[in-house]
Amino acid sequence: MRSADTQAPPVLPDLSDTRIAFADKSDADLQRAYWLFRVVGNGTLSAVGEALSRFALWLHLPVKGLIKATIFKQFCGGETIAESLRTAEKLAKSGIGTILDHSVEGQDDEKALDDTVTEVLKTIRTAKERGDIPYCVFKPTGISRTQLLADVSAGKQLG
Repeated sequence: MRSADTQAPPVLPDLSDTRIAFADKSDADLQRAYWLFRVVGNGTLSAVGEALSRFALWLHLPVKGLIKATIFKQFCGGETIAESLRTAEKLAKSGIGTILDHSVEGQDDEKALDDTVTEVLKTIRTAKERGDIPYCVFKPTGISRTQLLADVSAGKQLG
């Protein structure tokens, strides 16, 4: 019998069984993921692709759709809470849990920081209200000036 202050060790998932992870994927989804990982896994192609993407974005070329349909689709659930919830619901049907991650950071504009705080609070409320999203995360650098955090970390006197 266990005492009240001991817990059973956590059950770790069997990562050798990929049926759960890929159950909701079509052959086309798996093929797209395969080629994306081949490209990302090639250091030269990855570096060239990143440089070209940054350059195209700097020139304001219409490449955001391509990025969203490839890299973003594979690694992100959505740009908004609503988009992320659609992805979370799809994954939940396969028994896969999700978290909400608001990853904006590095802004110094007060309005942008306030907007990020508002969005982080929305993700917290959403996670609280839903059983399939146990928690959410955010970057402290999204809700505070980076230099302020650096100064506090360095023990500098504020004032």
